[in-house]
Amino acid sequence: MTRGPFGYSIARSVAHRELFGEILALCEKSRIPLSGLHFETGPGVIEASLRHCDALEAADRAIIFKSMIKAWAQTRGMMATFMAKVSENWPGQSGHIHVSMSADGQNVFYDSEAFRNVSKLMRQFIGGQLKYMNDFCVLAVPNFNSYKRLVPGCWAPIYPSWGIDNRSCAVRVIPGDPSAHRLEYRLPGADLNPYLALACAIGSGILGIETNAALPASIVGDASAEACLPSGRLPQSLAEATYRFAQSPAANDVFGERFVEAFSCSRRWEWEAVQHRVTDFERRRYFEII
Repeated sequence: MTRGPFGYSIARSVAHRELFGEILALCEKSRIPLSGLHFETGPGVIEASLRHCDALEAADRAIIFKSMIKAWAQTRGMMATFMAKVSENWPGQSGHIHVSMSADGQNVFYDSEAFRNVSKLMRQFIGGQLKYMNDFCVLAVPNFNSYKRLVPGCWAPIYPSWGIDNRSCAVRVIPGDPSAHRLEYRLPGADLNPYLALACAIGSGILGIETNAALPASIVGDASAEACLPSGRLPQSLAEATYRFAQSPAANDVFGERFVEAFSCSRRWEWEAVQHRVTDFERRRYFEII
């Protein structure tokens, strides 16, 4: 549909206005309203922003949206994919989650007296997300291909980090008035299971509140260059992430030993299913020269 870096391109959106109109109408009829729909960076990449709602309903909408779009695309002779990384030449496809928290109708992440309006509760919440991000990572990054997205320079996190409106961080604080002040959890890819990714984002944040988790300094600039971050680099493979999750006391406490064991078993099976496959790249690289 597009060939090149046409992120936020008005020209491309207008050129495909009929297609975009069908998607918007389909979502409205399915009660999955969108806040935005536009082309992103990379050939054929489209970003759809699902309108905010409560967490469980948000997960329901995301699952239905992905299934519905894949079926709809086939009726148009196209293929829709939610792989995290389809080409090494372009950034991956993300599944960012925007989170806010309310009590008594008030946004408790917002504090008009605090720096950039980031409340103490929000600091604790983000502190928990960062503290447990390595251990819980596999919930948000669940597939073999997922980890090929987490590379420097591609708008995906490398370390558990946070910053004010910093898209290179794992957690991006988006300051605004009380109705819009929130965080963006940028760890998951488009291949996420939305229920598990939300459980990861919210569960780690709640742990942070319960334990008064400390919040490290925010990152200004490219977070992928911050090799000295105390939490260390995010897991670099499905095998590493699965091992950390299975061995994590916090994961067992939050999600239950039965789930941790079952999900870890499924991820080990997924790793083995892909790990022993010989790829075209390996044949091109080694067949003649080795």
